[in-house]
Amino acid sequence: DMIWRNYRWTLFFIYLISIVHCVPLTDGRAQFTGNSILNFPDDTFNGTQQGDIQLPGLLDTFSLLQRYQVCNTPDGKKGRCMRIKHCSVFDTQQNIGQLMEHLCVIEQATIGVCCAEHVTRLSFGDTLDPPPSISGTSGGKIVNRPEERGCGVSTGQFPSKIIGGQPSHPAEWPWMAALLTPGPSKAFAGGSLITDRHVLTAAHCTTNLKPEELFVRLGEYDFTIHDETRAKDFRVSEIREHSEYDPITYENDIAIVKLDRPTVFNTYIWPICMPPIGETWEGYSGVVAGWGTQFFGGPLSNVLMEVSMPIWKQQECIDAFADRIVSSVMCAGGYDGGQDSCQGDSGAPLMVMLPNKRWVIVGIVSWGVQCGKAQRPGVYTRIDSHIDWIIENAVF
Repeated sequence: DMIWRNYRWTLFFIYLISIVHCVPLTDGRAQFTGNSILNFPDDTFNGTQQGDIQLPGLLDTFSLLQRYQVCNTPDGKKGRCMRIKHCSVFDTQQNIGQLMEHLCVIEQATIGVCCAEHVTRLSFGDTLDPPPSISGTSGGKIVNRPEERGCGVSTGQFPSKIIGGQPSHPAEWPWMAALLTPGPSKAFAGGSLITDRHVLTAAHCTTNLKPEELFVRLGEYDFTIHDETRAKDFRVSEIREHSEYDPITYENDIAIVKLDRPTVFNTYIWPICMPPIGETWEGYSGVVAGWGTQFFGGPLSNVLMEVSMPIWKQQECIDAFADRIVSSVMCAGGYDGGQDSCQGDSGAPLMVMLPNKRWVIVGIVSWGVQCGKAQRPGVYTRIDSHIDWIIENAVF
């Protein structure tokens, strides 16, 4: 709340002066076709019901425990996959990183936490083992035990290095959401699945749009293939934008879209993890995926594309623009150009793979100066600056 209050009255106009003409500094990276509209997620923070965030304590009734699947915690202890309100060890303010690592799936539909049967409070220094190895199959089946998989684990094979943009693997980014409007199947923006009913995206994509004017597609890969069974369409029941989103500066450019019904997780539909708190990510290699244009003003991509790029130091980000860059955003892109998000990628995730092989969302595509220009990185809404807001607003 302090961050938002400190910046509450901050307004500045975004401009770029050219010798020939004036052009806007931001391209607004959502690609609108006609009256395009954007979606919002729902009811649970990675599967926890409203009230779960209060963490009332461990409920150890044997009959209730028997209703939940057996799982293994990251440190190898036997536990059960249950809703967070039934496990006393998680403090969402201090142990959000451990909370994310303990996420599991209850009956392939709802996200819970793997709670040790004999629990002790977690500390931030706990070491976490890698997730189990997994392999996918066609048809959207999960061949590993879903309660042991947790968030942020992909069945696709991510290449060790991406030079420029390239098509992704069909099962590589199962948390990718396409935001569409009725009519031709083209994504005007992207998003990330964070629970079975919530999609995280950029607020500038949803501004002035009504839930009934858009829908969300999960499990999509190639828009030219119309008979595949992997993709699922969802209507939107509610859209929630950050109350202090500034459409002039793009500050607090974050929104949650609530799906009209829970999704069932499978090989092609799976949630991404929230990031650890306090990490700057400077020097890391981030990955952006989306169906945006390959160059400024170009056509949208039919196939889900991916590109890896360095995450800049915050001072480099500040120095790259004449206008104010606040601490709640971050920059990423090729220093010499060519590696960037572009129009139509708005709302898509900037992702980093942790040493334990789990993917976390660290940023949301927000704005930039055209696309792929040298010394002009893309600007991303920083996730860990908005963790409290995400938790509070992914339970509606």
